[in-house]
Amino acid sequence: MIISMNKKYETQDGREVRILCVDAEGLDSVVGLIDGVAERWHPNGVYFDEETSNFDLVEVKETHTIIRWINIYFDDESYHLWESREKADEGARKDRVACKQVCIMNKKCLCIFCRNPINIKFWGGSIGGKLFCNRKECLIKLSKSQGEGL
Repeated sequence: MIISMNKKYETQDGREVRILCVDAEGLDSVVGLIDGVAERWHPNGVYFDEETSNFDLVEVKETHTIIRWINIYFDDESYHLWESREKADEGARKDRVACKQVCIMNKKCLCIFCRNPINIKFWGGSIGGKLFCNRKECLIKLSKSQGEGL
């Protein structure tokens, strides 16, 4: 990784870094601010030569989230994502078990029920920020857990 002016970075321990320049003189050519204090890094974002450090830079990937709604049924493995709760309610069949908010994101996560990776190219649902996959077994667990304050 080579540090760039047009990307966002944070330290290994999660502190925000504002990159000021990447072409300063010397081996530590990257200059940035952490909490208003100037620090310097090697062009690859490493703080020390020989060891890893909490000050090493990590690129912050932008995440994009789209909110949709899904009607859940016990006997149906096909799903439709609705733009709003109201539209999901309008499109619901009488045998709907639940209607849940779904967060579609551009990163991989683990299902809170089966712990399998969720391929977000399809979708991952969210309950209080915890994600679940679209396997029928997990959706059944989801509907049963509604009253348990998951």
